[in-house]
Amino acid sequence: MSDETQSNLLTRIYRSLLPGGILIFDAFTEAYAEDEKLDTDWHYIPANGFWMRSPHMLLERSYVFETHRAFANAYTTISLSGRARRYLVWHRYYDTVELYERLKNIGYTGILHHADLSGTPWYSGSKWIGMVAIKPE
Repeated sequence: MSDETQSNLLTRIYRSLLPGGILIFDAFTEAYAEDEKLDTDWHYIPANGFWMRSPHMLLERSYVFETHRAFANAYTTISLSGRARRYLVWHRYYDTVELYERLKNIGYTGILHHADLSGTPWYSGSKWIGMVAIKPE
């Protein structure tokens, strides 16, 4: 999701909340991104793989876009008949300041961040950011 699309979504949620309504969501951090990037690799999948039920080859690779704070994990499947398909799974990571500013600019107040959605206190190196924001009364 692009930053513009995300801001539009957060704004639409803000408008739909009643005064005092609470928005809760989580996002990836750079620590998560470091763990989830793929090494360039390939595998033979004999059957019942995630991407195909029949035997196939699976090629994996990550593409990093640091200026956009994003990366894409690319998965290419090649069936025994030679048909290739490519799947890109995009990941955008954030920091607490960026999310705080985005929510504040929309109008949310009472903005809090945690290390997850269960309320674990924030710590440097957390893989997740759990955000809580309130639409003012």
